[in-house]
Amino acid sequence: MREDLRPIEKAKAFQSLMDLNNWNGKQLAEALQIPASKVSRSLALLDLPAEFQQQVNTGQMAARTAYELSRLVNEDDRQRLATQSVDGRLTPAEAAVAVRQMPMKRAA
Repeated sequence: MREDLRPIEKAKAFQSLMDLNNWNGKQLAEALQIPASKVSRSLALLDLPAEFQQQVNTGQMAARTAYELSRLVNEDDRQRLATQSVDGRLTPAEAAVAVRQMPMKRAA
């Protein structure tokens, strides 16, 4: 796998490998010798709206911030924090703190 993939490209590549080999995230991580958390965080980006994915691809929003936003239940909270991130008013670390104070999706 190319090292210079953008975050969304990497997530799509992970998903393709999983589909092709009928693997789950843990099996993919083992095959690629990377942490399973890296796979799950990457795949979470694919659950975001296309607008957010585009912002990650163009570098307007950090992949780490986008991952944190993927954990939110409330779309209004997600949109508000995304706007703050794109406007440069919210760092990835600040996004993580903010998300932990809001209702989140349960881990699968």
